[in-house]
Amino acid sequence: MRNYVTENNWLPRILCVVLACCLWLYVMNEQNPIIERSFVVNLETRGLQSGMLVFNAPTKVNVKVRSSRSILGDINPETITAYLNLENMKVGQHAVTVACDFPKGEVLEISPKVVNLYIDVSKEKTLPVTTRIVGIPAADLTVGRRVVTPTEVKVKGAAHRVDAVERVIAPLDITERKDDFTAHINLVAVGTDGIEMPDLVVEPAVAAVEAKMVHQLVTTDVSVKANLTGTLPAGLKLAKVELVPAQLKVTAPPSTLEKTTAIATAPVDLSKVNGNMAVKVALELPEGFVSDTHNVEVRLSVEKE
Repeated sequence: MRNYVTENNWLPRILCVVLACCLWLYVMNEQNPIIERSFVVNLETRGLQSGMLVFNAPTKVNVKVRSSRSILGDINPETITAYLNLENMKVGQHAVTVACDFPKGEVLEISPKVVNLYIDVSKEKTLPVTTRIVGIPAADLTVGRRVVTPTEVKVKGAAHRVDAVERVIAPLDITERKDDFTAHINLVAVGTDGIEMPDLVVEPAVAAVEAKMVHQLVTTDVSVKANLTGTLPAGLKLAKVELVPAQLKVTAPPSTLEKTTAIATAPVDLSKVNGNMAVKVALELPEGFVSDTHNVEVRLSVEKE
């Protein structure tokens, strides 16, 4: 009789436990409901063979997950892992599905889900360093001799990108420079199209450039102008003035030369002219001007009034 009663008591007990569990789940769901939330997480690459590089893959993806509010309310995004499995992939273009692990809940959505990327082998080559002048120096100055240290550097990166490198340049800014100077400059790899290639590694990344500033001179042709003074004697008038040569080849600083329209001769006194005449006259070259010719012949033709 006692055993019969005891066995019959188990059923209510089990029902009570089940009811209690259901009640607990109901209360927990009300107090700590299941919610959804989106996170921006880092995108990793896994399984890539040694000596290979990945291009065009995003560094982050958007992941929507589902879990309890207590978990998602205080979660570190690093708990969610997004990655690309690149195991056994060869050089070339690939469309790879993004995988995601979230041990504390369910992954609902990944954006982008598929990533188009390019895999290439790494490569390096040695190139000389050249300078590229940037800016405008102080008036009448230009940069002369430049010494670059080191003279050669290594360029490293994906093979197809390294093959496209034409040169490595050190952009040398000479804006308002007046004196010799030394600058430490970040080196830039430049492609055959003239565009910089920041995705490549240049080693060493910085070069020292010693620049010498020199005075700039320009050589050009300038007209000669007769400096006539005084007046002709009574009864005469000036018919023609001819200069031989009529133009000079001079060398001068650009700032001075651009203000000069003609080179004047020394004064020629018309009061001493009594007929047609030719006279050798010195040139009055402005300061800083250099010319192989220092005298010109002024030919005067007169006629009676």
